[in-house]
Amino acid sequence: MVSYTQNELLSITDFTKSISKILGNLKEHSLEKVGILKNNKLEAVVISTQEYERLKQIEKAKKEAEEKAK
Repeated sequence: MVSYTQNELLSITDFTKSISKILGNLKEHSLEKVGILKNNKLEAVVISTQEYERLKQIEKAKKEAEEKAK
């Protein structure tokens, strides 16, 4: 399970109020991820474009390795 620090969890209201600053922090890597809460439940996670692309490359490599193993 993924863990979050206090500054990585925001209500949807606080997220929308601070979206520009949050996106800047993600881009500068001062934040790794931001969990968005709705009614105190984690509903979504925002990551940088660079991190998303890295995860997609890992996923692609894993799929290719699984296909070769067949």
